[in-house]
Amino acid sequence: MQPDNTELKTLQQLLTEGEQSGNTDYDLDKLIGEFDTPEAKQMGHIMADNPDLSYVFVQQSLAAKTEKDAGELEAYTLG
Repeated sequence: MQPDNTELKTLQQLLTEGEQSGNTDYDLDKLIGEFDTPEAKQMGHIMADNPDLSYVFVQQSLAAKTEKDAGELEAYTLG
């Protein structure tokens, strides 16, 4: 994969520096793979359509929807 823009070159440089630091395992291909999943694509579409929402809010909302769809939620009563 050849970088074709400034953002990708910057990301590649940061990953290389991180890999050389020895603090953790950095891998550009692994990172790209994480962005190339249906969940990541859904997150990207939601974030693009709703720039006012925070990443964490969208992430937690999708997690809650997944739990709901799996029947993992319980009723909660105030008081």
